[in-house]
Amino acid sequence: MTAELCSGSKRRAVVRARARLSFLAINEAGVPTAAAARAMNLTPRAVVRVLGVGARVADAVRLHFHQIE
Repeated sequence: MTAELCSGSKRRAVVRARARLSFLAINEAGVPTAAAARAMNLTPRAVVRVLGVGARVADAVRLHFHQIE
């Protein structure tokens, strides 16, 4: 699935994983939006659009950056 995160795939599982990764990277780890977008081969606008989804998914599965460290 790692390669799929950078593929632009629109499969639900990939979109949710990309959203969760974006949320954790930007909101919790402080990675700049443009850097996160480049890492996933997306536009910064696409990353910003999924941040809300990422927050909901992270809360639903109770996954936050401080748990990963």
